[in-house]
Amino acid sequence: MSAGYTSLTDVAETIAAVASGARSSHTAIIRISGLACASVLESCFVQRPAPVPHRPGRLLGDAVLALPAAGEPARRLPVSVRAIFMPAPRTFTGQDTLEILLPGNPHLLSRVMAVVLAAPGVRAAGPGEFAARAYLAGKMTLQEAESIAAVIAAQSQTQLRAARRVMDGRAGTEFARWAEELATLLALVEAGIDFADQDDVVAIAPEALRARVAELEMQMCERVGIGGGRIGSTARYASCVRVVLLGEPNAGKSTLFNRLLGRQRSIVSDIAGTTRDVIAEPLELTGAGGRRVSAELVDVAGLMDERAAVGGTAGDMVGDFAGPEAAEAARDAVQTADVLLLVRACGAVPSPQLASLAEQLRQHGTIVLGIMTKADQAGLLGSGHDHAAAGELPVCGLDGFGIEPLRAALLDATWRATGHGDGLLPRHQEAVLESLDTLRGLLHASRSRGKGHDGIRPDEFAAASLRAALDALGELTGKVHRDEIIGRIFATFCIGK
Repeated sequence: MSAGYTSLTDVAETIAAVASGARSSHTAIIRISGLACASVLESCFVQRPAPVPHRPGRLLGDAVLALPAAGEPARRLPVSVRAIFMPAPRTFTGQDTLEILLPGNPHLLSRVMAVVLAAPGVRAAGPGEFAARAYLAGKMTLQEAESIAAVIAAQSQTQLRAARRVMDGRAGTEFARWAEELATLLALVEAGIDFADQDDVVAIAPEALRARVAELEMQMCERVGIGGGRIGSTARYASCVRVVLLGEPNAGKSTLFNRLLGRQRSIVSDIAGTTRDVIAEPLELTGAGGRRVSAELVDVAGLMDERAAVGGTAGDMVGDFAGPEAAEAARDAVQTADVLLLVRACGAVPSPQLASLAEQLRQHGTIVLGIMTKADQAGLLGSGHDHAAAGELPVCGLDGFGIEPLRAALLDATWRATGHGDGLLPRHQEAVLESLDTLRGLLHASRSRGKGHDGIRPDEFAAASLRAALDALGELTGKVHRDEIIGRIFATFCIGK
């Protein structure tokens, strides 16, 4: 059963899952949350854990589970475990919670889980459902819940730092401070528009508004790692990143290469091995908030030797058809890649050699993106390999299908490769960049809209821009409603008015 986290019915149900992973380990944890925890203690245990002094309802200690014997379901086998029962509401999910600690043998885990799930009112938890219940119970913010998944999924110190900034609250505090400043500026601007005839309403001078917006813009720029400073200055480019296209012959690499460049640079042919040399061209990638990456896009010879052993080098896999010079050039290009586009044609069986090579590169810090080309043929070949695998981006270099999503993914990958924005999770970075885009537009407009001064008029344009910037940050901090802005406006009135 999939988890519908907004359903009150689902939240009222009791859920259970192995919380320590499925691999063998010294100790594993089975976590249960919900009203049926007490019935699990009654029906599954022949010896319950002992009460904890001075903690009403809490149990902790050695316990014994009753596990059905294999082939003899009527007979029960005792299994010694450690168990912790924590009554609501002082738990992670805010609900009654039972945790069972036992040896991390996968077979034992599956058998104990079967017993737990057989208890009345207990079902298997969906992905992230414990954290979702903690969020719905007000035990954590959405960002803190998100950081749990980010810490688990982190594959580098950069990603781990970004996740921990959210987990320890530093990121949320920063977002809240920016939102507070935007809400205050919006209130001051709207006060000048809606209550211009009120002498007691304190609006904001254009020069003061511009200075405060510019300061906020610089703080955001520093966090996402792009150039800020004086209005009109160009956001700096991230240092050049080497992006290499690699795949088997006729995988569509050259067609994709040309499409990304926007011009015919590499020869395209149905004849395998047309590309024998390394072809490199500059590729500029731009995105929200002024993110710009200067990349070098590289096309190399296709991999020819399917007999290469798993774990072979790139040079081992480039066959004699392309020639030894092409093999050497391809090996050098792959070894120096910051980002690798691993290209597979629609209908082609994924190569174990390519998979092995990709894993080697990932372990050495290279960012690898899987690409399935010739996506216009998907569903027509009937080979069982005509759909994009998990994590692969389907594209068609001929008609441009999927190119924009690929460009966006490539910008994110190359941006990460430069080490920029390492203090933010990807979703947080996009929200900040969207807000930053709007603020930069507002600051840029100050020159063309200002009448004889280098400031921003507190008019409808400024208010709309500030509202848009605030709404973008609202993806991280929660929306600031109109009533709150009105409250801030009237707070500027004198006492007695």
